[in-house]
Amino acid sequence: MAQVLNYARVKHLFFDDKKIVKKTERAERAVLSRFGAFVMTTAKRSIRAPRRENIIGRDGKPLRGKDGKLLKRRLPSRPGEPPRNVTGIYKRSIFFGFDAVRRSVVIGGTQGKSGAAETLEHGGKVRVRRGDDTHTIFVEPRPAMALAFAKESDAHLPEMFRGAIV
Repeated sequence: MAQVLNYARVKHLFFDDKKIVKKTERAERAVLSRFGAFVMTTAKRSIRAPRRENIIGRDGKPLRGKDGKLLKRRLPSRPGEPPRNVTGIYKRSIFFGFDAVRRSVVIGGTQGKSGAAETLEHGGKVRVRRGDDTHTIFVEPRPAMALAFAKESDAHLPEMFRGAIV
């Protein structure tokens, strides 16, 4: 005589849905958090001290300070390469966090009132004030996050997911 199988009895013979979903979510969070840490670290390491060049006087010779040392000025980064670290504010503002609602990782510089992080990454117009004078300048993009994301996603992301669910 044919035996009638109950759905609940058959289901538990194969796998436990809740257990698999929980393990998958845990692995996803671990992998994405680790990836966020890699990208954050790579972005911070790409922001280096500014290059310096000698300040040249009107006579064409390098200027020297009172102590006899050559006077140097800081040079900005070239468009398309990561920004240079003059004050350290932008470099210290780069963080990452796992967004459990969207199940994604958010990586980048914190936005202040100025929007400097977004302007550095994508470029744009900025109002600059020196003394009483205010004028608008255009900043070419100096991406740190996009370059770090591309480098880490190509190098590490596929292998991070491999074997993540045990």
